[in-house]
Amino acid sequence: SFASPVGDSPSDATSNRRNNSKVSNTKEKYEAASKSDRRTIHRLTSELVALNKSSKAESTNKKKIILKLQKDNDDLTSKVTTLTAQKNTLEGIVRKQRIQRNHIEREHHKEVVHLNAEIKRRDNTIQTTEVYLKRL
Repeated sequence: SFASPVGDSPSDATSNRRNNSKVSNTKEKYEAASKSDRRTIHRLTSELVALNKSSKAESTNKKKIILKLQKDNDDLTSKVTTLTAQKNTLEGIVRKQRIQRNHIEREHHKEVVHLNAEIKRRDNTIQTTEVYLKRL
C-alpha cells in the first residue's frame, strides 16, 4: 500500500486507495493482455510448426515426384537410344537389300537380253536351215 500510517490525512489515504486501485486495475489489464498475447503467440507458433511440417511433407512429395519423373525420363531416353539404334540397323539392312535387288535386277536384265539374243540367233539358224533344206 502507498499510504503510510504516520501523519497521513484521511483525504491522503482516500487518494492513495484510489491510486492503488487504478494501479491494480492497470496491472490486471496488462496481465490479461499479456496472457492473451502469450495465448496468441502459442497459437501462432503451433500454426507455424504445423505449416512447416506440411511444407516439408509437400517438399518431400515434390522431390519424390521429381525423382520419379527423372527416372522415367532416363528410361525413355534409354528406350529412344535403343530404338534409334534398331532403326539405323534396319535402315542399313534395307539399303543393302535395295543394292542387292538392284544388282540382281541388272543381272536378270542382262540374262534376259542375252537369252533373247540367243533365241533370235537360233531362230535365224532354224530359218536358214529350213531355207537350205527346201533348196535341196
